[in-house]
Amino acid sequence: MRDPIRLRIIGFNHEGNFRLTCLETNVAIQAETLQGANQKMQDALLSYFQTFEKEEIEAGAYLRKASMKYYVMWHMARLSLSWKWITVFFRSFITYDPRSNQLKLA
Repeated sequence: MRDPIRLRIIGFNHEGNFRLTCLETNVAIQAETLQGANQKMQDALLSYFQTFEKEEIEAGAYLRKASMKYYVMWHMARLSLSWKWITVFFRSFITYDPRSNQLKLA
């Protein structure tokens, strides 16, 4: 069985809403609070991974790369840069363990 999968999450606050996107799966959510956004992202990713058989996960079939703009945002957050229409950039990691079907925020 495959080792835990590390997923990159980019997030930002725009017009009072937190938006999170997973770079590896292109799963995206929006919520009014950061806590709500984190919970929605965990729920969405668990639901997403449950649509795959273990063999498909091992083969990497879950990979659905996000748009290039999110990768740019990821690196901008790393460099503490921002765009004027986005008030806050943040990035995080989530680890998915296919053996236990659990997520862990890093």
